[in-house]
Amino acid sequence: MQRIHAALARIRSGDYGLCTVCEEEIAIRRLETDPVAMLCIACASRQEQR
Repeated sequence: MQRIHAALARIRSGDYGLCTVCEEEIAIRRLETDPVAMLCIACASRQEQR
């Protein structure tokens, strides 16, 4: 539920679809798969490696 509220807040602020780490656009296919994604694939991959 937190991720949904965060996505709605990003929509309201105009930041929806931008990575919260690098601020690059999140691929549309990623958002279609996971509409509440907060990270682009590169940042998500780096985070998983930690």
